[in-house]
Amino acid sequence: AEPLFRSVPYKLLPFTTGSDYASFIKSDVDIPAGALATGAGGMKTVEERKVFGGFPNAALDTCYHQLCDTVSNIDEVVLSQMADAAAYTLQQLMMMDDLCNYLYNGTITC
Repeated sequence: AEPLFRSVPYKLLPFTTGSDYASFIKSDVDIPAGALATGAGGMKTVEERKVFGGFPNAALDTCYHQLCDTVSNIDEVVLSQMADAAAYTLQQLMMMDDLCNYLYNGTITC
């Protein structure tokens, strides 16, 4: 059976240097990293509204870095979906025959 989170709309995003994982992906550190994002300080586009719902030209998360950004503002359904997606991803990585080569593109010997 397909994991439930696969029925949730998603979008692939590039890593940028402006997030919590930035120090891991610097070229002089080069620690493999991954992320799941549910929205932050950006604005939702009309195209994103069509896929994810909500309101275009509105903040993805109106509480991002605001006083209302507390544990009482957590969407438990989304938290569960993200936990399932993270667990599935880790499971898939751990089942790989050559995880080191996959993570480092053959640039180091493990």
